[in-house]
Amino acid sequence: MSPLSPIKAPDETPVAPPRSLRLPFDPLLTVAVIGLAICSIVTLGAATKNLVAGQPHYYVDRQAIYLGVGFAFMLVLSQLDYARLRRAKNVIYGALLLSILAVLGLGHAARGSTRAINFPLFSFQASELGKVLLILALAAFVVERSRHL
Repeated sequence: MSPLSPIKAPDETPVAPPRSLRLPFDPLLTVAVIGLAICSIVTLGAATKNLVAGQPHYYVDRQAIYLGVGFAFMLVLSQLDYARLRRAKNVIYGALLLSILAVLGLGHAARGSTRAINFPLFSFQASELGKVLLILALAAFVVERSRHL
């Protein structure tokens, strides 16, 4: 096995690489993401200017807040050891199922379908979170299965 392989043979012991103080981001990808985010905010500002009376930048302000929260979340997740997620695959899959059932029971129906749970400041769509959780859970199940082959 190569030392970079995420799948280890049964007789190998995993060795964690030393954690660096630098953020584990590809500089080119980081610049591309930030550039795309800036272009999106500028485009949104041009398309939605003065749609809300008295607040010409209402949608730009909201999107900038969401962008800031997303980048903060990205920084936190970049420091997370993904092997922990693999060990918690059953919990992740259970959270996915519970979130979908919660929307079914507590969600607001609009246009014939129940899509989200409405909270005072935001609405929670389990399908959006479910996409990420399903990818994590399936990846963990595939890795576990490949070890038994």
